[in-house]
This record gives sequence, structure tokens and C-alpha cells, in this order.
Amino acid sequence: MPVLFEDIDFEVLCHATEDEDKVIQAVKNLIPVEFHSSIKINRAKLEGHYHNPIIKFNIILEGDLQVRRTLNLIFKRLHPEEQRDLIENLELYVDEAGSFYLRVNKNMSYKGVVALKFDTGDIIRLKAKLRKEKPTSKTEIIKEYNRILSLE
Repeated sequence: MPVLFEDIDFEVLCHATEDEDKVIQAVKNLIPVEFHSSIKINRAKLEGHYHNPIIKFNIILEGDLQVRRTLNLIFKRLHPEEQRDLIENLELYVDEAGSFYLRVNKNMSYKGVVALKFDTGDIIRLKAKLRKEKPTSKTEIIKEYNRILSLE
């Protein structure tokens, strides 16, 4: 049975000093343009350690094709060295349920650059979840991620 995806969830924090639209745009820059109208944006107000306001956005894109195309776009836009590191260590990014996790530099993403290496805590966390239809081994799931990421 093929591996099918349910959704991809981008979680990002927006601090009081940041523009909410720019933070959302940083995430949209990771998603193919044709899927922008399909995203769902959930917003939660949080409070920081020093009582500063923080907004947590969960930006969700549903559908197998949408998740595959988004993961492939992110991978293709990585620096070749980061692509190689990701493929060589793919098992570190996948949990036992088959979900794929990645952290992307928020500021670079806003500029249209996808980078995994960053020197600040400003990140976009993403989680791609599988449909829970039939159990698949982690090895098979990792092979499928490898195929998705390596598509031209």
C-alpha cells in the first residue's frame, strides 16, 4: 500500500516586534503558490516569559499531493550541502508514526531562501503527517520520503 499524507503543519511564533503578515509570508514562501488559497491559518495568543505578547500560528495544508509538492519544493530550494545532509540522515527527521519534522530559518524564508542552518531561535517548525490507514514500516516510509525529496 502506498504511503499517503494527511497534512503538513507549519508552526511559527510571531513576537510583538514582528509584523504578522511577514511571518505568515515566510511560511507561504515554503508552499507552492497554487496551494496558497487552500491553507488554513490558526492563531493562538500566548504570553512570553516577560509577559510579552506572542502569537503562535499553525498554518496547515491538507492533501497528499499538496504535502508531496510542498516537501519537494522545500528540498529543492535547500543548499546542496543541506540537501545531502538531510538525505543522509533522513531517519533522524522521521518518527515511529512516520511523521516528518523539519526546522527552517524564519528570517531566511521570508527572503525566499530555505535554510536549515541558523544562528537564532527564529524558526518555522513543520510536521508532515501520514494518513492512518494501514501500518507501514519506518523503513518503507523513509524510502518514500527519499523519493519525494529527490524528485526533479
